[in-house]
Amino acid sequence: MKQDEKKAVTLAEARQTQVLHGNLIRAEWSWSRSGMAVMDHEKSVLCVEWTDDGVILTDRSEKGNGSFRECVYSVHPLIADKIRMLAERENLAAWDVVRDTEKEKWFVPDMSSSSDLTLQFRPLAGIRECRLLCVIDPDAVYRQGGETILKELRDLMKYCARPEYLIRENTKKGNDLFRPELPKTESGDTWICPVCGATGMTTRFCANCGSPRPKTE
Repeated sequence: MKQDEKKAVTLAEARQTQVLHGNLIRAEWSWSRSGMAVMDHEKSVLCVEWTDDGVILTDRSEKGNGSFRECVYSVHPLIADKIRMLAERENLAAWDVVRDTEKEKWFVPDMSSSSDLTLQFRPLAGIRECRLLCVIDPDAVYRQGGETILKELRDLMKYCARPEYLIRENTKKGNDLFRPELPKTESGDTWICPVCGATGMTTRFCANCGSPRPKTE
């Protein structure tokens, strides 16, 4: 059996699995949440990349109303080395086989959320059977006792998002251009959303959260 063909479903087994890989060149932590209401979704990404010009951190967030924020920071070499050493020390390249068999029990019908930790490695010269990409399910790792290790990695990445390391920032505010056209009420009068408290509504559904207009007697 080849080294990267051994599969495991528990964290304990994964940590004992030997996987060939080169240096870590990208670590991306992504998180997303979405609900059934209009524009009720958001996504955030924290990504460290080793580039020809140095190591950078990208902190990006998006919301359903069209708002957007992206900040790029320089990463101190010592922090970059700590991230790589942690990945090597804990054998993170093998953690993509950890599965959460209890996940379906936590399903919420009107809302879904997910998170992924993606690691990319540099190819090893002359070796074809080496790990290049690893996608880890943090929820599965948390449930099997690996929360402390992933928290250490996340804290190292977040440490770089400091004002003194900022290279550039791009932002966009959400506005009505991103709101879908909602059917208006026949009477044309306004109402207050009982769910989110938005005022001045003239449509049959709240333009802020998507809740229907309450029936009037």
